[in-house]
Amino acid sequence: MSIMYEKHRSTEYQFELENEFKRLKIAKDSFRQILTPREFKLNGETLFTEKVGAGASSLFKQQYPPEYFVKEYLCIVSKLWSEKLNTKTDLTPEWIKSPKLKDISKLHPDFSGKTKAELLEILSHRPTHKDDDNSVVHGDLCPVNIIFNNNGHAVGLIDLGDMHMGDKMLDIAVLSWTIRGNFGKEYENMFLKELDVNPNDKNMEYYRLIYDLSLPDYKKWNWIKE
Repeated sequence: MSIMYEKHRSTEYQFELENEFKRLKIAKDSFRQILTPREFKLNGETLFTEKVGAGASSLFKQQYPPEYFVKEYLCIVSKLWSEKLNTKTDLTPEWIKSPKLKDISKLHPDFSGKTKAELLEILSHRPTHKDDDNSVVHGDLCPVNIIFNNNGHAVGLIDLGDMHMGDKMLDIAVLSWTIRGNFGKEYENMFLKELDVNPNDKNMEYYRLIYDLSLPDYKKWNWIKE
């Protein structure tokens, strides 16, 4: 029998649960290599899903080396980008379609020291991306959203509320950013080198900024291993 997991959100953020509930159904019908939780029901401010696998916390506590995580992250993104979504619905989140500037003081340190004009300049350079090049994009691809099995391998994903077909550079930008936060710039660069991505890529800067702008107030940049 499946163990049930409950995710709670206040009324203000109930839309996050609705987005995830819809996408979990699509993922279940679409994915062949990526493990995702089975959705049970959405009841107001609570989403009930299946509890699957383990998060990165258990592996961090066992002190696996950073190289190990970089290898596993590369494996899971490779599998994700080979998947397809069996839906004609445009799932692109609004924060990607129409990013909006907010209180600069709440941004990641990479951006909080910039002026409003500098941030608007970054936003003015929206990456050009052809629909034919679309991949499945998680949208919030950070270590805490990656499922590991009992053998310590990355096998699946949770928190699919921003999943859509789009530019995989978004996932690269977010995951490499959090690799830096957990392990340091050396391992961020190791991850990007394996994907043949320039660490100074302007498209990556754009996606990091709009991701940062999308984060709700309850999410903080504390850069701890979770």
